[in-house]
This record gives sequence, structure tokens and C-alpha cells, in this order.
Amino acid sequence: MACTTATGKHQYYWDDAPESLECLYRILKSHVNHGLLTCDEAEQMAGWVMAQVDREIPVIALCREDAATAIGITPGQLDELTEAGEIPHVRLGCATVYPCDPLRDWIEAHTQGG
Repeated sequence: MACTTATGKHQYYWDDAPESLECLYRILKSHVNHGLLTCDEAEQMAGWVMAQVDREIPVIALCREDAATAIGITPGQLDELTEAGEIPHVRLGCATVYPCDPLRDWIEAHTQGG
């Protein structure tokens, strides 16, 4: 992972990151761009996360972007369904995640036609 500031002097390189970590890397990048983390801190966190990948932790919930992509809608549409209480979700402090199994069940229950 190469890290940079929001000024464009540096760039992020995520090509070596597994797809399942893209959401986390977007969050780290955003935190660096907003001055909440230094590049060194983000790189340390990314290194720790990559070490955890080897533990093969099962994915049981999706972040907002991944959940929207998984069901084929925009993040904004997902936000509307979430705020209306129409789609299964879990609020963890200020974060919202979408549990995989209930999300699959919700899709199946809302499937129309043959």
C-alpha cells in the first residue's frame, strides 16, 4: 500500500489488496484524506488487517457500499431502505452493517415472478 495526502502528491495503490478488504481500504484512505490518520498510521493498520486475512475470518456482514453492490442498488437507495427500516441491518455505534444471511433472506422474500 502506498499512501498519500489529499493534495495529490501521493497515490494509493490497492491492487494487491484482496477484494474483501476494499471497503476497509476506502475508509482508511478517507481518514487520511480528511487528516484523521497519518499515512504511517494507515499503513500500519493496513498491515495489521492483511495479517488478519490469513486467519480466514468468515464474512458475516457487509459495509454499506458492499451491501448496495451485492443487491444491485446504489448506496443512496440502500440508505433510504435502511432509514425506512425495510432492509435488515445492525447499527454498531455510528456504523451500520448488513448481515449476510438476513440480507439473502430479505432478497428471497422480495423476489417476484417465477
